[in-house]
Amino acid sequence: MENKRLTIEFGIKDLSLRKRLVSKKETTHTMLATLIWPRPAIREKKMLQSIKVDSQGNMSVDLPWDRTILGKETTQGAFAIKIAVFKNMSDKKQAEFLRYLIAETSKEIGDYVSDLIDIPLASDLVDIPFDYFSKKIGKDSVDSGIIGSTCINFDISSEQNYILSKSDLTTPRDFYTSRTLTRAGKRTRVRKKILKKGDIIGSVQISLKIYE
Repeated sequence: MENKRLTIEFGIKDLSLRKRLVSKKETTHTMLATLIWPRPAIREKKMLQSIKVDSQGNMSVDLPWDRTILGKETTQGAFAIKIAVFKNMSDKKQAEFLRYLIAETSKEIGDYVSDLIDIPLASDLVDIPFDYFSKKIGKDSVDSGIIGSTCINFDISSEQNYILSKSDLTTPRDFYTSRTLTRAGKRTRVRKKILKKGDIIGSVQISLKIYE
């Protein structure tokens, strides 16, 4: 029996990060959600949103709908959603990065970009391949990247109309901090590992509102 097509609204219900990953002030983190095989003809679809978290690493519960929605998509059958959360970036760097991304992506694949990526132009968003594009924006941007990720599988029955799914975010690689020590007039750079690959650094809760 063929699975029914459903229109699903994807949203961010909650995001929390370990305190050591945020500063004393509010920080902005870009979230990339990639739908994997949402329907037979579509291998993947990317959706983005930027989320602000407080000094404790918690997303504001008072964010308006347009700041938490990832997008709407037609699905058919089982699918997965990969979540990637990026380190804090300034509004200026995000805007610069987005302008570059749109220009380069449009140059490479033309109008087809709109079928691959949902990008609300009014938002301060970034997209991947992040490592490639980040090298084009500023000397320090090579260190900009994913701090946590997860993958959630869904197999939705038509009787459901709202789903909440929470998952841990884990680091994709080791993270280090460094500082310079001066001893007897000699300066030494000291590197310390603060997170190792696979560490849980927070959690994300995704909401699915389902329309038949």
